[in-house]
Amino acid sequence: FLSIKITYTHTYISFFLIITGCKPSKKPNQFYLSDFKDRENLSGQLIKLSNLQRPMDLCVIPERNLLLIIDNRDINYVKVYNLTTYQFIKSFVAIGTGPNEQLACARLQYDQAAKNLYAIDLEKRKIFIYSIDSICVPSASKLPIADIAIDANDIYRPVLLNSGKWVDFGNIKKDSKPYLLSFYDKNGKQLFQKGTYPHTKADYTTDELCAASVCGYTRSADGDHIILNYYNTDYIDLYDTLGNLEKRVQGPDIFESKMKTISRFRETIVVPDKGSRYAYASSPRMNANTIYTLYKGRKMSVKGYHTQTVLSFDGQLKPQTIFNLSQPIFAFDMDWHNKTLYALTHEFKDNYLVKFKMP
Repeated sequence: FLSIKITYTHTYISFFLIITGCKPSKKPNQFYLSDFKDRENLSGQLIKLSNLQRPMDLCVIPERNLLLIIDNRDINYVKVYNLTTYQFIKSFVAIGTGPNEQLACARLQYDQAAKNLYAIDLEKRKIFIYSIDSICVPSASKLPIADIAIDANDIYRPVLLNSGKWVDFGNIKKDSKPYLLSFYDKNGKQLFQKGTYPHTKADYTTDELCAASVCGYTRSADGDHIILNYYNTDYIDLYDTLGNLEKRVQGPDIFESKMKTISRFRETIVVPDKGSRYAYASSPRMNANTIYTLYKGRKMSVKGYHTQTVLSFDGQLKPQTIFNLSQPIFAFDMDWHNKTLYALTHEFKDNYLVKFKMP
């Protein structure tokens, strides 16, 4: 009789788990899609931009009515457009090995106080500085006014903080303690490293941990925070500008990164392991009390780098709204004053820009 009772109880528990979706209990600072308050469909406006061949990233400067797009298939990296009319203004950031040329352009950032634009060159490990006034005028000089050499073996995508310091993804060296963020002074000299990687059950090497924790990050619009999301695990972090972690949340699918080391062409490299998944895409955007992120949440075996899902959070990383986009995108920037999201897509021939009006 006792054996029958135990079997019955076990069957009942199994049935209960099945009908409730077998969802694991939620731990502190975890969230699911069901935790979002609202769901909204957003219809975007496709916009055709002249002289554009293969856009890879964008920078919106509403104060100057400018839209800047990084284009990897031209003699110049950056195309400048009027943000209202979308009229082409000029191109600049010459590609080359010369002193005023760049071998790469990974990020653009506008400094309103100094009226400068910063273009990141990963290959030269430099930040090139351009005057915003020269960018606005078609006939003005296209040359940088200065550059900053970063004191690091490698740089990722440095971001300028209100303090004048620069922050970048941790410059991890072998046999050293891994840090998430590296801070540099205004001249590019390293000051300190801070920040912790998300917990993982895997026993990673330093190189594997670095690859597993690659993330997109930006300074908040008010300059008080560093907001970042991870590409291979669904964590989002909120740091202050001194590198102190204020909050870390995980969701909506609760999965870890999966990396492995292989030998290929006589080199040892880190690659995604079987079962790896995409998490967040691009860098998030944040103002005082709103955070937007692009979320993929699918296996890496599924081809494609676009997504049609934007997740919004409040300033404390509490889930707010899921936005379903009418067009797939892969990168975006915000005009917070006009509540407009500008995004890039490769899914529509010659129509690379998508404009969404946010509620």
